[in-house]
Amino acid sequence: MKPVCTCRPGQVVRADSGTVCTISPSALIIATSNSIVYRSLEASVPYVSTISQSYVQQTSSLAVNAPQNKTYYSDGISNEVFVIDKVGTDNEQVQQLFREKLGNASRIVDIAYDWLEGRLYYVLHIQEGYTIKWRNVNELLDQEVLVTETEPITSLWLHVNYQFMYYTMSDGSVKRCTLEGKGCKVIYSAILNGGYKVHAVTSDPREKTLYLSTSSSVIKTDMEGKDPITHMSYDKEQPVSQQWQLLETHSTG
Repeated sequence: MKPVCTCRPGQVVRADSGTVCTISPSALIIATSNSIVYRSLEASVPYVSTISQSYVQQTSSLAVNAPQNKTYYSDGISNEVFVIDKVGTDNEQVQQLFREKLGNASRIVDIAYDWLEGRLYYVLHIQEGYTIKWRNVNELLDQEVLVTETEPITSLWLHVNYQFMYYTMSDGSVKRCTLEGKGCKVIYSAILNGGYKVHAVTSDPREKTLYLSTSSSVIKTDMEGKDPITHMSYDKEQPVSQQWQLLETHSTG
């Protein structure tokens, strides 16, 4: 599951170049194996609506265009990407955005949306390994291959404000590149961090902060992967640091 919005109800956060989040009411959009669920966080009794299942065979990934109230999701069987317009309203509309026609592509692994440039980034499993591409959602022929790896890429995340792309590998490492696929490097290695493999990355768009998800904890670090601090832990051998508890108290007040 990926966050649809980092704003609290009624809050709009602005970056130098535009709006980070404008969806109202605040909501979570959750991808299950064969449906998309919208859950409002503002209603006294949370409203849950399930998008028609006839448009998806097997949901493999989800991304959100918060400023335009749209959601994108991929079908892992057909290599199609769909767009849902007017999410969470009575006028929801679902249609195919594109089908990946690369001949050696077998599956779309994950997708992420760049709201500044209107680009949808996605990870493809191909015969040679895994590759990351982007497409302009308004001009679908405008596309580019950015990165290719021989080992499996397991997830993708964009820190749009600072123009970085992060992706996780099957060995639990995290790599960072520019949004143009340049300057790629490993910023987190499971081998050097107690064997804790990272499965997904997210970020706070207002800060130079990353959150790395392992099987038993959430780790907070900077955009370079330096000075990791345990945010949450379900592992008795990896306690939550006092430094993070203090930060959490101030940030949620």
